[in-house]
Amino acid sequence: MIRLVTLKGFKRFTDTTFPIPGHVVLAGPNNTGKTTLLQAIAAWELGFRKWREIGDFNPRRNGYQWADLERLAFSAVAVRSFEMLWQNRQRNAPFEVGVQVDGLPPVTLEFRFQADGLMQVRPRNDAALNALVLQDPKLRFHTTFIPAMSGLSREERRLADAEAIDDLLAQGRPGEVLRNLLVIAHKDDQAWRALNETIGRLFDYELLPPQSGAVLICEYCHRGVANAPRFDIASAGSGFLQVLLLLTLLLTQHRDAAAEAWRF
Repeated sequence: MIRLVTLKGFKRFTDTTFPIPGHVVLAGPNNTGKTTLLQAIAAWELGFRKWREIGDFNPRRNGYQWADLERLAFSAVAVRSFEMLWQNRQRNAPFEVGVQVDGLPPVTLEFRFQADGLMQVRPRNDAALNALVLQDPKLRFHTTFIPAMSGLSREERRLADAEAIDDLLAQGRPGEVLRNLLVIAHKDDQAWRALNETIGRLFDYELLPPQSGAVLICEYCHRGVANAPRFDIASAGSGFLQVLLLLTLLLTQHRDAAAEAWRF
């Protein structure tokens, strides 16, 4: 479990600490930082994962080695320039995002501006950190940031790679990739079975196998009804689509992190 998140110079936050005692629901007026907190956690996970790929867990005299983060691969927040992640665009110093999980000291990442489309990330050189902490499996959690459901595209073509899907999700356009996510889920028997079981239990519907052609076709019908008429998912209600998006993302984005989520 994540127990603490700290933000320094990230978007609207100057220097703020968020204790997290357990499962939480963020509630409050618009534009008070709820989404920013979620984006910060997603940015930490992405940044730490990219830095970990370097494979150098020991600091030098001037700190840990920096890892590059390119804007087009930064799915945590969609921005036209990285400077928009800095409070008041004051990018002369790194912004920081810290995360503490059960049983480990906080790990704070520094994000350094390089150019509109490039920044760098590394752990802050704290006394409590060492190679064993930074390689602890507890820090290898995955996040899936799910924006509010947008309207489905009239047509959706097959996207070639996961980064294209992540980019559209980061831009708040999940309705443009829902069919692609269903195609990915259908290729995994366990994921497709779990998805259909849950949709059947919640809505009494059955998802039909997606059809890939010039455009993707994804349909559903009433469960257990002989010769039931087929409906395109574009005709479904927004509540059904929001739940379908959430469940499909949990099953397709990070399978190892999703196992427990399916217990609900």
